[in-house]
Amino acid sequence: MILESNTVIQIQIPVEDVFEGIVNPEIMTKYFISESSGRLESGKEIMWKFPEFDDYYPVKEIKIKNNHAYPLYGVQKLW
Repeated sequence: MILESNTVIQIQIPVEDVFEGIVNPEIMTKYFISESSGRLESGKEIMWKFPEFDDYYPVKEIKIKNNHAYPLYGVQKLW
């Protein structure tokens, strides 16, 4: 048996505000991460720290276009 879950969320604020909340570390650290080495920008590698873990994790292959969502790749543990 394969267990599968699908969810949908609708946010009732302007897309520009949501976008800024994701790329801006001052805002993102209030909700999702505890620390960030910088703003999300195309071609840039940054480090995130999550409150649940002691380590820092690289965020790579960032592709940003204003007010568009793209997946974040490379959030992984440094071994």
